Amino acid sequence: SCLLRAVGAALKFSCEHANRIFADRLRHANARLPSDDRCTLGKRPTRERASVSRRAATFTRASELSMVGVGTKLPDLLLFEGQPEFAKATEYSLAELTKGKTVVIFAVPGAFTPGCSKSHLPSFIAGFDALTAAGVELVICTATNDPYVMEAWGREAGVKPGTILMLSDKSAALCRALGVASEADPMVRSDRYALIAKDGVVTAWLPAAMPDGEKKSENTYCPAVLAAL
Repeated sequence: SCLLRAVGAALKFSCEHANRIFADRLRHANARLPSDDRCTLGKRPTRERASVSRRAATFTRASELSMVGVGTKLPDLLLFEGQPEFAKATEYSLAELTKGKTVVIFAVPGAFTPGCSKSHLPSFIAGFDALTAAGVELVICTATNDPYVMEAWGREAGVKPGTILMLSDKSAALCRALGVASEADPMVRSDRYALIAKDGVVTAWLPAAMPDGEKKSENTYCPAVLAAL
């Protein structure tokens, strides 16, 4: 009986602890939504209200993305290029890389993922010569994977040396600075986007996420960048 009482007490504690965590997370989520769309403990939202809440959350995210636009100055931070044979990664200052140049940066959620490997990166491999002919002096691909994964992905995808610079945003500093980080365990990922910058200032911002919540990956591919030059 003592054992049963101990187990019962442990279960009660676990449930109370889980409820506290859930309540804290609910309060955090509610803070991002209009008061009419907020949920309360013990009250299940209607289907219509849940739909509105999802749209409101999506709009909030899209609004954050729209803070990056023409005239935004790129942050001064470090990105990393993996080297063959596991040599030490090379550090690059983004400010120094982009200073005085016309630069294209495109970000992908993850190396070796289907859409990024089949469409996004290949579009820039195929269109690299067209970009340089249009006056682009540097093309950067970035993701939050570590530098060695980025190097291996570029090599596997057929990125030729001296063309696209495959840089790791391993601490998610860039995507967080631009407001396009998807915070999740076990790793933070960047939302998909492309941008054009001249002398470190954004002149074209091309996110995949639309204000209505729809995602159009093709808006971030090389043809869309060429059209924006």
